[in-house]
Amino acid sequence: MTANERNKRIDDLKAEVAAGRGGPPAKSPADHGSGHTLGERVKEEVAEAVHRLNAEKEELESELSALESRLSEAIGKERVELEREIREHPLPSVFIAFAIGFVAASIFRH
Repeated sequence: MTANERNKRIDDLKAEVAAGRGGPPAKSPADHGSGHTLGERVKEEVAEAVHRLNAEKEELESELSALESRLSEAIGKERVELEREIREHPLPSVFIAFAIGFVAASIFRH
């Protein structure tokens, strides 16, 4: 359902509610002669919306899971590379860590 169709549908429902619920339900072009009452149509549309949202939620969860696994792989590779670099050059690594700590301490002290 496009935004224009949805807005038209909302306007139709507002008109039905404003006209009152007495008598036979007014039919909109979207009904195609189904004869459903306003409440039934609202229930159907809400159920459809919930179904679409659940499907989108599942899709987003699967995308998030894939991104999480890719991130874990990348972090694992970087960790291995960092450990190798520290083993190969331990003294510069200690000096770099000391310098970073010193700068951070001086920043947070002020």
